Amino acid sequence: MFNQLITKHIEEIKRSSYENNCILVYKGFPINFLLEISNAFPFLNDKYRTFTSNKIDLKKVSNNITDSIQKLLSKNDGLHILTYEEFILLSQKIKLSLYNGKFVIFKNNLFDEYLNQSTERFIDIEEEIEKNHLNFKENELFNIFYTNSSLNDNVHLIQYKDIDLDEINNAEIKSFFGETIVNSDLDYKEIEPDQLPDQDMIIFPSSNAYTYLKYRLFIGEKFDSQQIIITDAVTLLNKQHLNELKILQYVFKENKADLKILIKKNILNKEYREEIATILKQYWKSDSFRELTFYKNPDLSTEKMTITQGAVIEEIIEQCEMAKENSNFSDIFLTSPTGSGKSALFQIPAIYLAQEYDLMTIVVSPLKSLMYDQVYALKNRGIDFVTYINSDIALIEREKIIENIKNGRISILYLSPELLLSYDLRNFIGDRKVGLLVIDEAHLVTTWGRDFRVDYWYLGNYIKKLRKYSNFSFPVLALTATAIYTGKNDNVLETVETLNMQAPKLYIGNIRRDEIKFQINNFKYKGSHELAKIEKTKQVIMQNVNNGIKTIVYFPWTNQIKLMKDELPGNYKGKIGVYFGDVDKTEKEIVMDKFYESEILAVLATKAFGMGVDISDIRIIYHHAPSGNLLDYIQEIGRVAHERNTQGKAVVDFCKKDLKFTRILYGLSSIKQYQVKLALQKIWDLYSHKKKQKFLVSAEDFGFIFSDKDKDKLETKVKSTLLLLERDLHKKYGYYVVIVRPKSLFSTVFACVPEKIEKRFLEKYGRFCEKVSTIRQNTRYGLGGEISYDPGNIFRIKLDKIWENSFGQDSFPAVKRKFFEGMLFEEFGGIFPKYQLTIRLKDSKKDILEKLNRYFSTLDNTFREFQGKYFTRRDLENALKAYFDDAIFRRRITNLILNLYTSPSEFATTGRSLRFDTFIQSKRNDSGEEIFRVSDSAYLRVKHFAIQKFNVMFSNASKFFNKYISAMDKESEFRIKIAYLLESLLLGNYEIVGGELLQIFIRISDPYKIKLLSKYQKYSNIILQDIDERHKNSVKTMEEFFTSTISNNKRWEFIENYFLGRET
Repeated sequence: MFNQLITKHIEEIKRSSYENNCILVYKGFPINFLLEISNAFPFLNDKYRTFTSNKIDLKKVSNNITDSIQKLLSKNDGLHILTYEEFILLSQKIKLSLYNGKFVIFKNNLFDEYLNQSTERFIDIEEEIEKNHLNFKENELFNIFYTNSSLNDNVHLIQYKDIDLDEINNAEIKSFFGETIVNSDLDYKEIEPDQLPDQDMIIFPSSNAYTYLKYRLFIGEKFDSQQIIITDAVTLLNKQHLNELKILQYVFKENKADLKILIKKNILNKEYREEIATILKQYWKSDSFRELTFYKNPDLSTEKMTITQGAVIEEIIEQCEMAKENSNFSDIFLTSPTGSGKSALFQIPAIYLAQEYDLMTIVVSPLKSLMYDQVYALKNRGIDFVTYINSDIALIEREKIIENIKNGRISILYLSPELLLSYDLRNFIGDRKVGLLVIDEAHLVTTWGRDFRVDYWYLGNYIKKLRKYSNFSFPVLALTATAIYTGKNDNVLETVETLNMQAPKLYIGNIRRDEIKFQINNFKYKGSHELAKIEKTKQVIMQNVNNGIKTIVYFPWTNQIKLMKDELPGNYKGKIGVYFGDVDKTEKEIVMDKFYESEILAVLATKAFGMGVDISDIRIIYHHAPSGNLLDYIQEIGRVAHERNTQGKAVVDFCKKDLKFTRILYGLSSIKQYQVKLALQKIWDLYSHKKKQKFLVSAEDFGFIFSDKDKDKLETKVKSTLLLLERDLHKKYGYYVVIVRPKSLFSTVFACVPEKIEKRFLEKYGRFCEKVSTIRQNTRYGLGGEISYDPGNIFRIKLDKIWENSFGQDSFPAVKRKFFEGMLFEEFGGIFPKYQLTIRLKDSKKDILEKLNRYFSTLDNTFREFQGKYFTRRDLENALKAYFDDAIFRRRITNLILNLYTSPSEFATTGRSLRFDTFIQSKRNDSGEEIFRVSDSAYLRVKHFAIQKFNVMFSNASKFFNKYISAMDKESEFRIKIAYLLESLLLGNYEIVGGELLQIFIRISDPYKIKLLSKYQKYSNIILQDIDERHKNSVKTMEEFFTSTISNNKRWEFIENYFLGRET
């Protein structure tokens, strides 16, 4: 059908104002299309130099590049054609601006992946990565032109490398299907669910039939008519999908064919099968389902509809049955308030699917306590074919569970996202089929929420892999109590996109809970804001306890809870419980049980007391101060008044200064632009050294980017940063410039085995060990010339294999923890964990030492300006202007100093001495900004020790340091800090192998793009920009909500508008 557009296109070119000397480049067009165009405008190269049997011959293109360059540079008139492959290669060999004419690149914007029209066949790279076949051989010819190749329903697709046209002043890119088309109206018709056509039905956008249709169009097949079905109008909210449909309609129209687009109304059938009611009666001991309220059409109004749980359950089961029959099915995204019975919406389908079809249901749950509570509750109902697996379960117990799953005794399995992502699903279920995949607490996917979980973000790739490469066919059901639908704070559509949900149906639950009354008091105080808040909250707690009112009191920080507990009089302490992340698991369970039985009347909690809490007689939610956005606040007050026909209160004594806690928490948790930039530069350094496009790295390799305060969260920070980078570059360039996949179950470690026990140790574990260094090879020198020897040789150990063979009674995380604590092999007297630290200097030792001294001299002068005073990050960066002209390098040094040498904030506020390897104290001002102060004596100590330590580490004038260092001592910490220092100052680079943290697989699809971006001063991550903007808007919204004097009804209208993406 594309051929029908050729005449029109040629006429447009002839009418255009293109210069006489011009090259037309075609990206992603059928070969026959190009050959037809060449009848009007000839190829730059003779066709036989580019094509073989109507395919692009990449070897010919490569071999003839010299002739292509000569022809291009000698050309001075006429219009000529280039394939995009020829254009890519030319851009790599010469500066295209040397050509004295103009390039016009036409992009086929109906596609983002194109048919492979070359003479070569390539592997499905995505499949190799997702199946953990990480040692696949890179195709050098492929890597010249393309970034990715994949197979989709036996259609071989490729994605091109991007060319940075900003560097080419004589080139422009034009969408083949221009603005007139994409700005036109889409012609579609809404239909009732029972009006679906029986034949020729193609589901948009994710069905194989639709993919096949597009590529049949590409190769020139003609159609008289076609029907496309859209299962939910929400699909059209995606601009890319909408534009694609408009282009398709245009192509059909130009070919005098008819393309009908039908949108199925999302109407639930109120009837449900009898078996569902039977399950409710048998296990829930109830004769009727609860009623649920959803917005009828949230895009247009707040009008609501009421349906039963049974109708929703019927819809879920129907989608599962369609998936089972490999028919077109839809995923479902559903929101419904806390206490409305969301769990039953997936538990009853899971029971039905197990009983009727022997199908598995996988429930992804974020908290161990949440999965334990739900599994325990189901077993109490008499459902014995349900269980959970998490990292706490020992290998022997886990193997028994897996055996019971495989033989059909268990059909409902709760898993954490981390564990699910770490294994092939077949490891858990064998040959069993999956009927339903449930994502509970789906709001955790969103990138800007306070509770964001990076592992939830990776679930979308995992789901895509299961469906595409493992032949699983199941719907995804994503549920949450609160989510924002559309608008600038949307997280519903973001979650749908991130989870790769297929033809999704959305059911947005009523956000209003008019039974909750707001009591927002204007808080006035004198003196210290924080002390006044503590006193006020104490009075509220005492009053509610005296009145017997069951209350949750939410605090932003755990130290506020500890302080409050100390402040309360002794006779109240038996009536309160505390609940936050660091509280022991057993103590949490006791607090929950006592609160449920009303033995305690108030729980002092952080947000950790939230998901899964369903206690019906809570009457008041009191906020010491808000700690997140309005979505978080509504989710927290949703714990109140679960009993029917009861009311509850959401109380806060508020002043604007309370919002500082939200700002501070955001500042503590958020990834910064400079950290993503440093990660980008680190990836380029790794590629430059390894000379490979794919490699495994350790989370510790990125440790220099984050402050000491972040070390306990390093794994999460690194995963988040790299994923932000991957997604940002994909959004900008339309293909994966870099692919990142965490490999959570890192299992290879290093250890020193003392000589006196080596023989006995190897007799038992030798088949899992490999000697990598001798005692002499790993000799280390101290500052005073003393020599340090290990008590034995260094071995690389496959810890997972030892676990499987000898420690199956424990979980793998427990075995790994014992190893790094030096307690795993106590039967031999112990062995000593080691890391392999490798540092490569970029210059001679002498030159690096001179540069280090110059940098420290600059810091001497800079710190004198701030003597005894607190300063901001920006203050330090500005002070360095006197010494460094390069703005990027100034920022790099600023971030290096403050990240590496700042002690945790509690050292600054409690007056305790600084750590031995730090010299900066920090705290936060009232606006939430972190401020710093230098300790002069500590700075001198750290500076001199760093210079001396560097000199000793590279004592033989070598540019290379490679040692196995201890996992726990201060000496090793300082060596690692030297590595961080050299990397950050661009004086060297380092790698750490064998540490406690995960490994990460990285594939650089386009090294040239990574090189350019790593050196580009103005690189900014657009996802982070969006997150920052949302945070600012969120704080404004919170201030407006808490300072407005409005009625309870108007306040719920405010909330409703916010959650439906409208102006508040």
